[in-house]
Amino acid sequence: MGKRDEALAIAAELIEHANERHLAPLSIARVYAGLSETERVFEWLDKAVADRSTRLAELRFDPMFAEYRGDPRFDVLLQTICLVA
Repeated sequence: MGKRDEALAIAAELIEHANERHLAPLSIARVYAGLSETERVFEWLDKAVADRSTRLAELRFDPMFAEYRGDPRFDVLLQTICLVA
C-alpha cells in the first residue's frame, strides 16, 4: 500500500528472528508474495518444503500464491509435495 521499503524492512526483521519466534518458512513466503517478490517467494517455498510444513497442503488454493500458479516452478513444487501427478 505504498510502503514497500517499510514492508521489506519488516520482512528482513522477521527472517532475522524467524528461529526464535518459530516463524514458519511458509509465512515468510506469504509476506514476499504480498510484495510480489517472486524469487524470494520460491526461495521460501523451497524452505517450507525442506521444513516439511504441513500447511503446504493448502498451497494450491491459497489466494496469496494465485499469481505464482502460472510459474513452472510452482508446478514442480506441487509435484514435489505430491499435490499433483
